[in-house]
Amino acid sequence: MNFTIITPVAGDHRKVFDQFNSGLLKALTPPGMKMKVLRYDEPHEPGSMVELQATLYGVVKQIWKNEITEVEHEQDRSWFTDEGRKLPWPLKSWRHKHIVRSGSTPDGEPCAEIVDDITYSAGWLTPLFHPIIYLQFAYRKPQYRKIFGKA
Repeated sequence: MNFTIITPVAGDHRKVFDQFNSGLLKALTPPGMKMKVLRYDEPHEPGSMVELQATLYGVVKQIWKNEITEVEHEQDRSWFTDEGRKLPWPLKSWRHKHIVRSGSTPDGEPCAEIVDDITYSAGWLTPLFHPIIYLQFAYRKPQYRKIFGKA
C-alpha cells in the first residue's frame, strides 16, 4: 500500500528539513500513543538508525527499528528515506520517504512543502490497518503547521 500526504508550511525548505530530529518525531506522535526514542542517529545519513518503543494506550509495547537508506539534497528539495528493519505487528514492510521541497502558496509566496510518502504492507491485514496508519500521518498536518507555521 502506498499513500502520500503533502503539507505546505512556512519557511525555507532547507531550514525545515534541518529540523527533522528526535524532538520533531516526539511532537508528531498521535494522542493515545507513547513514543520512547531509544536511538536516533544524527545527522541523517545512510546507515543511521532510529529505534523506537511504541506503547499504544498504555498496553501494547513494541520495538520499531528503521534504517536510513538514502539521503539527498538538491537545490529545491531534500529528503531521506527510512526502511523498517524490525517492525511492530502487523507490519511486514515499511518505507517512508520524508521530502521537504520548495513550494509556493496560492498567492505566490514562497513556502516549504513536507511530503510524507509511505509504502508499507501488513500482509492480508493491510486493508484493515490502512485507515489507522493513514490517520496517524494525517495527524501530522496540523502539527507541522503548528511547529513550522502555516504557509
